[in-house]
Amino acid sequence: MFITLPEKLYNMVVGVAVSGGKDSMALLSCLLKEHKGEFKDIVVVNVEHGIRGEESVKDSGFVKDFCLKNGVKFYGYKVDTLKRVAETGESEEEAARNLRYDCFLNAVDTKKCDYILTAHHKSDLAESVLFNVFRGTGIKGLMGIPFMTERAVRPLLYTDKAEIDAYIAAESIPYVTDKTNFDTKYSRNYLRKKIIPELKERFPFLEDGVSRLSRIAADTESFMDGFAEKKVLSDERGYYISLTDEEVVNKAVFYRAVIKILKKLGVKKDYELKHAEAAYSLIDKQSGASRDLIGNITAVNEYDKIRFFINSDGAEPEYDLKPADLIKSSFEFSYGMVSIERVQGNVADFTERGVLYASYEALSGIKELKIRTRRDGDYFKPYNSGTKKLNDYFTDKKIPKFLRDEIPLLADGNRILCVFGIQISDDVKIKNKFDQAEKLFCAKKEKDQ
Repeated sequence: MFITLPEKLYNMVVGVAVSGGKDSMALLSCLLKEHKGEFKDIVVVNVEHGIRGEESVKDSGFVKDFCLKNGVKFYGYKVDTLKRVAETGESEEEAARNLRYDCFLNAVDTKKCDYILTAHHKSDLAESVLFNVFRGTGIKGLMGIPFMTERAVRPLLYTDKAEIDAYIAAESIPYVTDKTNFDTKYSRNYLRKKIIPELKERFPFLEDGVSRLSRIAADTESFMDGFAEKKVLSDERGYYISLTDEEVVNKAVFYRAVIKILKKLGVKKDYELKHAEAAYSLIDKQSGASRDLIGNITAVNEYDKIRFFINSDGAEPEYDLKPADLIKSSFEFSYGMVSIERVQGNVADFTERGVLYASYEALSGIKELKIRTRRDGDYFKPYNSGTKKLNDYFTDKKIPKFLRDEIPLLADGNRILCVFGIQISDDVKIKNKFDQAEKLFCAKKEKDQ
């Protein structure tokens, strides 16, 4: 029987995913008979899905007995598929698959094996590609089932189903039959039993053609994935896509970069083309325009880039400053940690990067100082400049709209005395070089990374 084993598996402990059906029993038997010496060990991982009652339990028992007779370590998992369906709203197929792969990954993570080997074959590959096509897919979906991932290998992926059946018969390998595999209420079974046989009557080499398509798609996906990764940029404020890069304005590249950013921001599933399209629509909008994408993630046009960020949860804190706080204190905001400290010396020596200095005398004479974020009616008199609305100041400084509600401010009523990390007010500037000074600093958090 044709089987593909990457050199990477040699001298490893491989865990064969065995349900007891023809395909997985053929893979296990072939490995034990023809390839056992190539591995450090061969173990079996079986998952009982809790769908078919006693019949399902018996199938797992069959696999366990086979392992005992052949001296193979058996690791059995039992999951409750129907409970997951009720909790997540997933289809029965999807829930069973997700639970099954959770078990496979657990087997690797807990050192029961180094890799999981599954018995997916050429017909499964064709089925997967067509299933993705009917749902609407990009290049990645045309790959179908990958031959190898970080923790799984599919040695039979390019093997004909007929060859597997012939091997079972020739070697008299025992197996069990899962009746749900014939139930066409499941979408994949419908494809397997109804659609693909009809297609093969007209196109006998359908599976070979789809297999070639899958490999071409895999090569294309690999190139495009690496190319898009280079277009995902980041700084201390998070991830963004630069609009000065002509290549990234191409939709195919931009869409991929967006999906990559969503994944980096913690989106594991449910991201769709519409989310990338929403971000792309911002390219022709004015700076400050935004689109909510998925969950609490927003994309914003920020002059020459599209920036992505996670909306902060809840209201920002507000702190009343006491006289003692001007000596030394710190306050936490989602934007970063604000610190205040009284210092003395020659103003010319105050050159610490990112630090602002205000007059201690001016600040200590104000009765109701607060550290907070912006409010309606706030105004600011920039250093050596005239008074203006705080919003106008933010616009002049090209501060993105999504950051304006997060930046900590030192305030006396609606009069803003310091925009932390950016500028102090002319009202509290140091006038004499040996005055006591107030050191004002905001250590920004590395947001959304």
